[in-house]
Amino acid sequence: MSTASTIASASSEVLFGADGGEESTIYIAQCLARAAQFGPGDVVFLKGPLGCGKTTLVRALLRSLTGDESLVVPSPTFLLDVCYPFKRLEGSFSAVHHMDLYRISPAPRVVTPGEMLDRVQDDERTRREQELSVLDLQRIFQNELSFVEWPDRLQNTIYQPQDRLEISFELKPSGRQVRLRAVSETQRWSEERLQTIVREILHKVKKEKKEKKKEEEKKKTATNIANANSEAEQVATLWVFFY
Repeated sequence: MSTASTIASASSEVLFGADGGEESTIYIAQCLARAAQFGPGDVVFLKGPLGCGKTTLVRALLRSLTGDESLVVPSPTFLLDVCYPFKRLEGSFSAVHHMDLYRISPAPRVVTPGEMLDRVQDDERTRREQELSVLDLQRIFQNELSFVEWPDRLQNTIYQPQDRLEISFELKPSGRQVRLRAVSETQRWSEERLQTIVREILHKVKKEKKEKKKEEEKKKTATNIANANSEAEQVATLWVFFY
């Protein structure tokens, strides 16, 4: 497992290295499930290029939240929204939605000469809002827990939530990075809440480092013992030969 480490931190944003592929994505998801204290109305945006780990993260999150490691979590690309019912607890959510808005019309296109920018933007926004209207987003975002892939399709529409946690996957020459950014007008995603998640991830990192070091020392000790036994056998063989 590759070890994540804090690279930069701001008032509402934290950046981690996560170049260990699927394994590092899964343990970040497990930390989120434990520390984020997800509740009704929480919305999480997942950003990044195709194949960067967005669906892997949601799958690991859902398995952690349900306690079911065998839970089947397909990509919702063609369905747009897959709903996972939860037993409702006091102050908790009744369902989790995993959305993939890739097939929704993208953000405004480039305006050609002779077109009016405002009109094009209005037309694009209206079309996207019509496509999004089938998802009942206002009710879902207010009452349930949502993980949204390709959230740029919500940009400048009536459906874009004011409060959200944004998880962005960035592919850099030095490796993959995961950026956590809290956007909140009501303090739903406060600095304190974000830092709770960060502390959980760093605690996991520290624990993984310690366990990895112990495993390496254990292997080194086993190798030294094996080499010592081999040398002893060689000496015994020579002694028998000369005897």
